[in-house]
Amino acid sequence: MNRARGRPRKFDSNEALGNALMVFWSKGFSGTSLDDLASAMEMKRPSIYNAFGDKQSLYRAALDAFQSKLSGGLAALLQEDDPKTALRRFFNSALDVYTTGETPLGCFIFCTAPAEAIAHPDVRADILEITTNTDKALKRFYDSAQNAGQLPPATDPMIAAQLTQATLHSLALRARAGQSRPSLNKMARGAVEMICR
Repeated sequence: MNRARGRPRKFDSNEALGNALMVFWSKGFSGTSLDDLASAMEMKRPSIYNAFGDKQSLYRAALDAFQSKLSGGLAALLQEDDPKTALRRFFNSALDVYTTGETPLGCFIFCTAPAEAIAHPDVRADILEITTNTDKALKRFYDSAQNAGQLPPATDPMIAAQLTQATLHSLALRARAGQSRPSLNKMARGAVEMICR
């Protein structure tokens, strides 16, 4: 007797990419094998290659997806009128991602990509683009706050933007190293007070 076969599961590229991202986040680019990816993505190696290209192309696609999500979140978080309140929310939101038990610790981009920058020039270019775009977004935020009289005229908006991003990177690395959330919260609060004097 013939048994009716179930309909094959439809391929979801976003879900597959998200699963790959989680493996890269946990193990890093170099520490992730194609077998790791095939298992997490529930795809065979040839199918992964056909859908995303080689391992580096897949990693870069994951970087792009993560950055796109962050950019949207950054724009939303910085809509607050008061710069200190907005910055506190920004850092708290980042720490929620960095320290949650649902994802690996730290930032996917800045806890995995720098290690690949020398061996993979395309990844190095991605890092530069991400940091540059984040600086620009934060500078617009500080420009607006300064124009509204919420920051002193002597504040350099670009330096404030770069210090904000530097704090973000430090929080990510410290979180991945296992530093406690209370100590990270304290550091973030101190950074807000120093940047928004």
